[in-house]
Amino acid sequence: MSAAPSQLRQLVAVRACSAVSYYAFTPFVPLWAERHLDLSAVAAGGALGLSLLATRAGGLLLPPVIDALGCTLSVRLSYCSIAVGYLVIATQKSIGPVELCVLFGLIGLLQSGSTVALKASVASLAGEHGGVRGFAALSMAVNAGSAAGPVLGALLLGSRQFALPALAAATVATAAVLPLPANAVRQRVERSFRLAVPGRQLAGFLLVASLTWAGYAAALDAMPTAAGLLVDQRVVALAFGLNALVVVAGQPAVTGWLIRRGGPSGGRHPIRALALANLVAAGGLSVIAALPWAGPAALLTGVLIFSASELIWGPLYDSETLARAGRLSTAAAFGLAGCVFGVAESGAAWTAIAIVGNGGASRVATVFGAAGIATVLAAVLLMALRSAVVARPTSEVRR
Repeated sequence: MSAAPSQLRQLVAVRACSAVSYYAFTPFVPLWAERHLDLSAVAAGGALGLSLLATRAGGLLLPPVIDALGCTLSVRLSYCSIAVGYLVIATQKSIGPVELCVLFGLIGLLQSGSTVALKASVASLAGEHGGVRGFAALSMAVNAGSAAGPVLGALLLGSRQFALPALAAATVATAAVLPLPANAVRQRVERSFRLAVPGRQLAGFLLVASLTWAGYAAALDAMPTAAGLLVDQRVVALAFGLNALVVVAGQPAVTGWLIRRGGPSGGRHPIRALALANLVAAGGLSVIAALPWAGPAALLTGVLIFSASELIWGPLYDSETLARAGRLSTAAAFGLAGCVFGVAESGAAWTAIAIVGNGGASRVATVFGAAGIATVLAAVLLMALRSAVVARPTSEVRR
């Protein structure tokens, strides 16, 4: 009997624990830095933006290391190093903007490496557990962590300076010692260096998908700062919890539907499903844009709608990236995807925080409205690519 189900459960547990650490601190970094370090909104947003960039784009640098060490050791080393970084932030009484950006950049780089290694581990699992179902399970784990993390973060935001980073250090250290599959994929190092020449199918697909991540940055990454000007932080924490609840509760049913439509790769028409998901995301962002006039109801309703779209585009973007990997190693393909998505997410998050920080509550509608336009554009471009881009069958993916 295949060990894939138990291995997947191990990966999910580790990912959920690390997500608690990430979401307990990272979304609140601008507010935490302003309150405890007396930094400007631009400087604090820069630290968050650099962290998001490194968290996504850093994976571009690490596939050779991951392929050489193997996924399991890479995950453990990354999480231990992240815990050390958080402890440094927790114990330093005075941190300038440059030091803070450097620390969060390094932490983001390590986060990126661990994420790439976990996704490569899922891709190596046998049968459907290595396809959309596996990536959906990782998405559920992240969202479970994103429910608990912001609640803890909101509770500790007003505490002493060390409280939030110390909590983040403790939870990610726990993730580092949890059981992981012993036979995680290890590939030849030289294959990773083909990352510099991705195929046109993969490059075009990732550029279009980056627009969705720009919308995600406004919906969740910049939301605590933007919405925090108009509603209580407890409402913001509730919005994160709602997002997680929708994904955790709804993902199994949606994943089953995708698999029934066309097998582990996610269906016969994944591009159509992705375009539809982007239109739904645009609807959610447009509702959030009414926050200045409609109050908490707009925020919670918009997050609910946006979360519904995430049920589809979350796992499908991963599976479609893998399907278009071509001659790249699994780690290299996800590293490149993380780089493209990271540039879009971090740039959008920093821009949104800077606009709101300088313009106040009057700019909240502008930020979320622009994010909605980006996701509509993603839907249009995905349909334009549909006739030109044909995914490679999952059976041909390199393990």
